Amino acid sequence: MRSRFDILGVCATEEFPQFAAGRMKKKIMGADEALRGGVKEIRLADGRIAHPLRNALEGRCTVIR
Repeated sequence: MRSRFDILGVCATEEFPQFAAGRMKKKIMGADEALRGGVKEIRLADGRIAHPLRNALEGRCTVIR
């Protein structure tokens, strides 16, 4: 399943909050802060499925750069 963030592709992190709601909005705000602090990549894994960390490390997640 693809999220709206996967479909958006690359855009400014300032634009993300308008597409997010609830807990995802908090994750996006945290990702924005991390990017501004020098983190190169954020991976948001879906914890509702089996093996979320493995999936994220294999690229099956939302990646923000």
